[in-house]
Amino acid sequence: MIELNELLLLNDIIYKIHTKQSFDEMRQYVLEALNTLLKGDSATFFILDQLSGNKLGRSLFINCKEEMIHEYLDNYHDLDYAAGLFMTGKSMVFRESDIMSDDQRTKTEYYNMVYRINGYHHSIHLLLSYKNKFLGVLSFFRKKEKENFTRKDILYLEVLQEHLNYKTFMDLSMESQGKYTVENMINMYHLTSKESLVLESLVNGKNMEEISIYLGIAKTTVKKHLFNIYQKTGCSGQVMLLHKIKK
Repeated sequence: MIELNELLLLNDIIYKIHTKQSFDEMRQYVLEALNTLLKGDSATFFILDQLSGNKLGRSLFINCKEEMIHEYLDNYHDLDYAAGLFMTGKSMVFRESDIMSDDQRTKTEYYNMVYRINGYHHSIHLLLSYKNKFLGVLSFFRKKEKENFTRKDILYLEVLQEHLNYKTFMDLSMESQGKYTVENMINMYHLTSKESLVLESLVNGKNMEEISIYLGIAKTTVKKHLFNIYQKTGCSGQVMLLHKIKK
């Protein structure tokens, strides 16, 4: 049973997933909040880095040595017995103990070079994917003297799973394009229906007076909607806003 304080934290995490404008700031917040909720000793968040040939990268981490992160990416990722799941294109939540018995995995080179050397034993992972494309992975670790992650911990991640899948896909898509579509802007910045119509009209070349006539609203109302759009998107004005939009 999820307690009220846990439910409130999950609700806040969902809100931040969809409203934080910086993708990496959102990821850092989610990682820290979930590590607290899951009572993890450390955590990592890797994203498929499109600038490095679609390899795992853009690492964020808590209570991990930076050299350990580089060692994993450079030397140990191919030894990871869970790596095969990354490329199935399926989003899933799993514990290490769900895919291999302790007796088996403690004898592997990967366990000894990544887990044992860093004092970890238990872990839980959320694989992110959208439309059968792998996007990244969040991982949380506990030391051997602690209990394994529970079914309740799995449920926490499952609650957030689809929100993170969609948001990660949207942000990576926009990064790869270099610019945002009008639809991207509307979804990402949660524009109202009126703000969306004003934005679409602006992109289609209408000036303020034409937008006023087209939408049947006063010019002062158009100005108000534009001001709200600038505030939400972090743009200083019309030139900057239109520069961000892919026509």
